[in-house]
Parts: sequence; structure tokens; C-alpha cells
Amino acid sequence: MFSMLRLKCPRCGEGGLYEKIFTMRKTCPVCGLVYEREEGYFTGAMVVGNMISGIIIAPLTLFLFANGASIMQILLTLSIVGLFLLPLVFWYARALWLYVDFIFNPE
Repeated sequence: MFSMLRLKCPRCGEGGLYEKIFTMRKTCPVCGLVYEREEGYFTGAMVVGNMISGIIIAPLTLFLFANGASIMQILLTLSIVGLFLLPLVFWYARALWLYVDFIFNPE
């Protein structure tokens, strides 16, 4: 679990998942686990990313609306939060998808 939070390989827990900010490695540099097993493998990660975003954005929107924020204030706040949230959601949605798949289909 902690290796997922550190964005490390689900098999060995040591190799990093990402080379650059939005570039995922093809394989683990330590144990050689292939991350993207087939074309379109991470399509499900987009669904996971949308769910994570919704879990964060929906309560924030309701909180702002309940406290009398205007539509422009809500949109500005959500835009700023979204910019910071984008890389985190991208990284962790893919990592979660990879970890769940590794649990059910180790190789």
C-alpha cells in the first residue's frame, strides 16, 4: 500500500512508475514488470481518475455553494483546484489501476 502512495512498482515496491511528470515507464527499472500490458490498458484508469476527481470536487462545490459563493467564485476556485489536482489524479489513478490489476492478475 505504501509503495502505491510513493508511486512505486506493485511487484517489487522499488522501481518508480514515472520517468517524467506525465511520462510513465514501460517497465519497472528494478524487476522488469511490464506496466502497460496492451494498447488501451489504462483506459480504465480514466474512469478511476474521474471518480477521484468527483469525490474531491463535488463536496468542495457543495461547500462553496452552501456558504454563499457566487458562480464565478465557484468556477474560479474549481479551476484553480483542478489545475493542482490534475497531475495527482493522473498519477494515482494509473497507479491504483495498475495495483488492482496486479492483485487480480499478477503476470
